[in-house]
Amino acid sequence: MCNRGVIKMLNKKRLIMFVKMFTPFVLIMAVLVGSAFAVTTDKPVVLEDAHLSGYVWDAVSETPVAGIEVKIVGHDMKATTDEEGYFFFETLEAGEYTVTVELEGYDTYEQEIVVTDEPVTLNILLERAE
Repeated sequence: MCNRGVIKMLNKKRLIMFVKMFTPFVLIMAVLVGSAFAVTTDKPVVLEDAHLSGYVWDAVSETPVAGIEVKIVGHDMKATTDEEGYFFFETLEAGEYTVTVELEGYDTYEQEIVVTDEPVTLNILLERAE
């Protein structure tokens, strides 16, 4: 009986020592194997909650400007303002953008923005050209 208790204790100690020795190896192998099968894409990250919206106003009369295009330079993206001057761009990719508004009789509006996982809101005041 005494020998069995000693053998069980020795087996337990050997098992613990074995686990301690090989755990780092197993973890490294898991990382290497996992990265070998990782799927990579060249597609940009599109953020579901990220969007750009806002209003376009005439700076002098303080009235909304309806029916004009708000553009994102270099991305072939545009949105048209509604009767309240509101515009909206959905599900943008993370990154830096230049927003521009051009309207005859007004100075060109241009602003740099950074899109993250939060909505971006702009209040655009168009100044009349001199």
